[in-house]
Amino acid sequence: MKRAALCLLLLPFALFMATKIRSQNRAAAGKSVTTVEGIGASSLHPVQKAFMVHDALQCGFCTPGFIVEAAAFHDRWRATKGTATPSREEIGAALSGHLCRCGAYDGIFSAVAAACAGQFDGGESVELPSSFPWKEPIEELGDRTIAPEPTWETLRFDQVAVGDELPKLVIELTPTLIIATAIATQDYQDVHHDRDMVQRRGHPDVFMNILTTTGFAGRFITDWAGPEALIQAAGIRLGVPNYPYGEMTISGRVTEREEQPTGDRGTLTVEVRGVNKLGTHLDGQLTLTLPR
Repeated sequence: MKRAALCLLLLPFALFMATKIRSQNRAAAGKSVTTVEGIGASSLHPVQKAFMVHDALQCGFCTPGFIVEAAAFHDRWRATKGTATPSREEIGAALSGHLCRCGAYDGIFSAVAAACAGQFDGGESVELPSSFPWKEPIEELGDRTIAPEPTWETLRFDQVAVGDELPKLVIELTPTLIIATAIATQDYQDVHHDRDMVQRRGHPDVFMNILTTTGFAGRFITDWAGPEALIQAAGIRLGVPNYPYGEMTISGRVTEREEQPTGDRGTLTVEVRGVNKLGTHLDGQLTLTLPR
C-alpha cells in the first residue's frame, strides 16, 4: 500500500503510518511523536531547505510525506555515512512508498542528495523561488499562441522521417490560462488558483497543473500531424513550474519510426520539450500512429 502524503509520523528511530499507531500503541507509548509541522518548528531541516532550493515540489499534496520520509533517511544516512552522497538508487529505495502525481522526482532526488551531502547544514537562510526577478504584472496579457495554423490534412506516415523537427508552439502564460485550465481539468488544488495562499508558501504565483501541460503536449502533436493522428502514449516529466507572465515554447523531433508489416498505419515517437525563462518545464516522449 502506498503511504498517504499526510499520514507519516516520526518516532525515535522509527517511521510509522499514523493510521497504524492505534494498533501499535505500545510502540508509541512514552515516545515523542514528530509530524511534518514539527520537523521545521525551530529551524528548517536541511531536507526542507534543499526542497526549496531544488524546487522539489509542484502542487504540494505529496510534499509532507516526502519531507518526513526524506528527513528520516537523511538523519540515518548522516549518522552512518557522514557527508557522502547517496546514489539515486539508494534515495529511490528510501522514498519508494511515495508518489508525486506532478512528476517532480528529479528535483526531489537532487534535493535529498544535496542535503545528505551536507550542502544545507548550518543556520544560514536559503534563496526562495520568490527571490527570482519576476516580471511584475502591469495588465492582463491576452491569451494567444504563436504557431502555424493547425493542419486540417493529416500527414501520411511515409511523409515523416526520423530527425524531422516539428513547428514550435509558443504559449503565452496568463493567470486566466493557468487557473481556467486547472478548473477545466477538475484539478482544484489551491496552488493552481489561489495566489495569496501560494505566495505564503514561497511561490511567486499560481502555476500550471500537469494535466494542462500534458494537454498542450498533445495539442502540439496533433496541430502538426493532423486530425487523423492517434496519440497512443505520453510519458511526461515536469521540471520548473509554469508561472504567469511569461511564455512556454514547445519543440519536438521525430526520434523513432516503426513500420507495421500489416495494417494501414505506422508508429512514430516524438521527443518533446517545453521551456520557459526558468528552464525546462516539460520533457518527455509521445507515441502516435499515422495513416499510410
